[in-house]
Amino acid sequence: MEDKIISNRYKILEFLGKGGMGEVYKVFDLIEKDIKALKLFNQNIDNSSVNEIKKEFQIMSVLEHPYICKVFDFGMLENGIYFISMEFIDGKNIFESTEKLSLEDKVDLIIKICRGLAYIHSNGLIHFDIKPENIILKNKEPKIMDFGLSSLKRKMKETGIKGTPVYIPLELLNNEVADARCDLYSLGVTLFEILTRRKPFAGNTIEEIIKSKMTEEPIFFENEKMNIPEEIRKIILKLMERLPADRYENAYEVISAIIPFSKNKDFRIESIYFDDIIRNNLLKREVGIKTFAEIVENENPCLTLIRGSKGSGKSTILKEFELFLKSNEVAFFSTSSSDRGKIPYKTIIDLFTKIIVYKKEYVDLFEKYYEFLTNLIPNINELLNFPNKKSQIIFKKREDFFEGLFKFLLEIVERKNKIVLIFENLSEIEIESLEFLKYILQNLKSNGLIIVGEIEEEFITEKVFLKTFLKELKDKNLIRFISINNFSQEEVRKFLSRVYFKGKDLEEISSLIFDKTRGNPLFIKRVLNLLLDKGIAVWNKDRLILSELDLREIDFFDEFNKSIKEKISSVDEISLKILKIGSIVGKCFEYKLLQNFLQIEDKSLNKCLAFLKNERFVDEFIENDKYFYNLSTPEIGEVLLKLMDNSEKKEYNIKIGEILESIFSEDPLPILDEIGFFFYYGEEWIKAFEYFYQAGINARKRYAPKRAIQYFNHCVEIIKKNEEIIQPQKIMELYHITGITLEGEGEYVKAFEMFKNLVDVAKINKNENKMAEGLENLGTVSWRLGNYLDAIKFHTESIKIREKIGNNEGIARSLSFIGSIYWTMGENLKALNYYEKALPVFKKIGDKIRTAGTYHNIGLVYYNMGKIEKGFQCLQTSLRIFKKEKDIRSVGRNLHTISSVYYMPKALIKDALRNYKKAMKCFEEVGDPQGVAACLRDIGTALSIKSKFNDAVETTKRGLNIFQNIGEKRGIATSLLALGEVYLSMESYGKALHYLEEAQNISHKISEKHMIIMSSNSLGNLYRELGDTEKAINIHEECLKDIKKYGLEKFEDGIIAGYGMDLMFRKDFDVAQKYLEKAVVLAIKNYDNFLAISLYPAMAELYHYLDMERKYYFYLNKTIQYANTIPSEQLLVKAFLIKGKFSEDEKKREYLESARMIAKKIYLPNTLFEINALLSKYYLDKKYYRNSFDYAHKAVQILSTICNELKEDVIEKFLKTDSKILIFKITEELKKLTIP
Repeated sequence: MEDKIISNRYKILEFLGKGGMGEVYKVFDLIEKDIKALKLFNQNIDNSSVNEIKKEFQIMSVLEHPYICKVFDFGMLENGIYFISMEFIDGKNIFESTEKLSLEDKVDLIIKICRGLAYIHSNGLIHFDIKPENIILKNKEPKIMDFGLSSLKRKMKETGIKGTPVYIPLELLNNEVADARCDLYSLGVTLFEILTRRKPFAGNTIEEIIKSKMTEEPIFFENEKMNIPEEIRKIILKLMERLPADRYENAYEVISAIIPFSKNKDFRIESIYFDDIIRNNLLKREVGIKTFAEIVENENPCLTLIRGSKGSGKSTILKEFELFLKSNEVAFFSTSSSDRGKIPYKTIIDLFTKIIVYKKEYVDLFEKYYEFLTNLIPNINELLNFPNKKSQIIFKKREDFFEGLFKFLLEIVERKNKIVLIFENLSEIEIESLEFLKYILQNLKSNGLIIVGEIEEEFITEKVFLKTFLKELKDKNLIRFISINNFSQEEVRKFLSRVYFKGKDLEEISSLIFDKTRGNPLFIKRVLNLLLDKGIAVWNKDRLILSELDLREIDFFDEFNKSIKEKISSVDEISLKILKIGSIVGKCFEYKLLQNFLQIEDKSLNKCLAFLKNERFVDEFIENDKYFYNLSTPEIGEVLLKLMDNSEKKEYNIKIGEILESIFSEDPLPILDEIGFFFYYGEEWIKAFEYFYQAGINARKRYAPKRAIQYFNHCVEIIKKNEEIIQPQKIMELYHITGITLEGEGEYVKAFEMFKNLVDVAKINKNENKMAEGLENLGTVSWRLGNYLDAIKFHTESIKIREKIGNNEGIARSLSFIGSIYWTMGENLKALNYYEKALPVFKKIGDKIRTAGTYHNIGLVYYNMGKIEKGFQCLQTSLRIFKKEKDIRSVGRNLHTISSVYYMPKALIKDALRNYKKAMKCFEEVGDPQGVAACLRDIGTALSIKSKFNDAVETTKRGLNIFQNIGEKRGIATSLLALGEVYLSMESYGKALHYLEEAQNISHKISEKHMIIMSSNSLGNLYRELGDTEKAINIHEECLKDIKKYGLEKFEDGIIAGYGMDLMFRKDFDVAQKYLEKAVVLAIKNYDNFLAISLYPAMAELYHYLDMERKYYFYLNKTIQYANTIPSEQLLVKAFLIKGKFSEDEKKREYLESARMIAKKIYLPNTLFEINALLSKYYLDKKYYRNSFDYAHKAVQILSTICNELKEDVIEKFLKTDSKILIFKITEELKKLTIP
């Protein structure tokens, strides 16, 4: 059986024993990495017994007490055998362990056993089998074993299986009703045996022992009386009374009786009792089984988040949920975010490690996704036993990495049908793990992967990235909340009624405590403990008595601090040092750290820790067989830090940093940042710099750029304080890597500052290579910021330096970049000049990819210059090289470019769509989500031109979602702009306004001048349609100024067009003619045929108003021609509407009816409204009042629908446009008539 693995988790190490219910083994938990005990139940247990095991396991698992053996897991093996895993207690039983102990030490153990028993009883359980063999000492602390399956034990006893009769009270032997006092009887027998080293009842057989119990009184021999005080003998005999009514009422009464003989004379029963009653009654919160079932059965993928304030009971809810999952045999994996060792993806690493260890039968999946898993988990070869396997891939994009991990999870789900991922303490999750969690939720399509988390309410507002994360999920309906509220005043009153005795009116005291704590369970505990510490409250047995002092006058928070100071002043020197270590560390600290810091014997250290635990200074917990400690409350740390002077704080920080440096010398990666902070606060600047720098480099490698920026910024702070102690080469490397990382995250202004610092330091140190590198970076960032002239200047300076030092590759890069800047500015000749200078250099150094890229860029320039064939030849050359080099991504880029610069401007929409789809396939093949998103965005625009509006919206949103998932801000802005323009074309003005404003906001954030102007232009067009012509004119005038200011004349045709349309709406027809004609000329010159075509309907209408009939018919016919060529039903509607407006009699009606049919088909609400209004006017003039009324009614209904989507401040001006005024006049006239 040894070495066998149970349930893919527990490796059997040793057989421990066999009982009436099954066998027990010592096992190694492969997930938690610690030793446990595993009980395998007999295979012949019936269904009713199984149900009892499940039911009582749920109770047992939530029990948390230092003197009770912890139960962890429950499940069933493939062969149908049920098991329970529990804490492994490696020690001797209490009889074997106490032979040489003093009486005082034995009494201390008895008190702790009583505390454990009291806790069991307060949960409605009876042990039924208290005896020395079931109380084991672990690290000198007692652990009560083998409890909880009480009903099953009773059932087995009834069928003839007997326990050890000497410990069983008479009421059980007689099958009478028993309560918790039967455990007190067994405890009395156990204490008798511990103190006398013999059993109290004689007999060689069970019958003889039972007879002895019924007829004889237990006696102490004379020599035993000398060693055991009379009061203790009386306590034991009272416990062993035959009648339960003659025994102690509960275990707390036993503690009260025996405490005078304890080594710790200050041991207070009221404090012990209160801690236990709080643990049992106050921190337990309930969420029903129904809620748990709803989480598991929910069909809509989302994050279920349990939220509440600190101490409200969120963790307990999660534990109860885990028990529900175990009982219903649903697979789950839980991970806890921690403030210890904040390495990137720590939470996700822990989660995936558990999955890998737990599901080793999925070796084929581990092989398939090895490249992804090894980039996440460095020690994966050890976990999977792949000793010689190596990863060949370092992913260029984090999204590729995320996608692989996500697909791995989905394949696990397919095999298990359903898996639950549980994230404890999301308040402390690293931003990288949170981003992966967001990626999962945004891409999850089925409910097979269920995600549950828990978070402290306070952190939601404190941590910006958490707040943003939750808002994004809420906006997309990807989150549901389960709020764990503080206690109501009535719940506080009910709790106090269980422990309150006298002193003040219960209603008054519960109201007061509720006011002071707002019902927070943790604060209630602190307030009542403070009252005990101050002597304001005392215990009488198990009831609380309050003095008559007016509690409303007490400042509890001030008293907390005073109480802490008083308690601290009484601790010894070593204990004080432990507390100071805890306050400096600010979180949990390991036993090993204390050993190294204090350099004292373990015996002395353990004694101090026991004292600090008892006095509620520190809490202890075990993780992976290591002991960790926390200060019990944050206030303790705050008080200590105020008591320590700066030199002492620095001394502690440095020493802790040095100890951690030594402990983790072989593998410091997990705590690079932690060590860095200790040296930082200890003002060991060189070491702090080095650790932060390495932490930043590691974070970049692990796809955690935001974390890397944080670490690099700490290095920058150190340089500002102590520049002279850091080597210049290191400083320049820091500024460069920080700038590159910031640039990658779209933080261009901050990146500019870093590159500027790099250039300054390089100048001082006469490092020309670094200076040229920094200038090149400044040029790139300036271009991204829209500062084109500055960008050219920086690149030019970089070229001069590199010509001097002979760096041809760098020269070519800058030349190419200057060419791109001039192209963006519309300076085609200059752009061509620089590209042609860069091209031979790239050819000479054999850089084929950059050679092809330069051909691609030259092709774009030729297109802008009107040299279509030359441009096409360059793009073809570029395409051939990329294909030859098998650069699929660049092939896709070329195909996308041909659509965007050739087919779309020529209004060859069918060809554009074909190329976009080919490009998208290329991007999908190489896993380039940004390329896919760009194609989807532009396909959406093409579909909108073809009047396929619903498809356009859906496709554009798909692209937007991808850009949002990968955090590509410029892509988000362009997609929002595209989506806003689609809605504007659809005449869905409310949605158009929303998306266009969003596009403008993001464009401002990333300082994209071109995008700011384009989104403003579209907003101007929208406000014109909404009737706010003056606002539209102001916006377009500002855009025209900005175009000239930033050298973006290339884009002025669209803005001039918008401005001309504004003037036309204002009926300034002569001035409008000038601007619209100029816009058409510029559009044709720029080969933007579609812009020109889109203006033809407005030109036709304008020339009619100007009585220029020849031009009117020319542009009207052109509109109809292109409407059929594209084809575009929207253009056709505009043509028929114009014809209908300016025709007479029957022709008027025909054209308007034709326009109405098409507008209704593609649903253009504002156009449809205008057509109905014109038809109503037509029939009114003809005196066909019934017809006029019908069309007026339809127009008003449509108008109402449009207005419902608009904000109130917009509606007023919208209703004052010509067509709206017309319909109001018509309805007024119709009201005067009697219409059948």
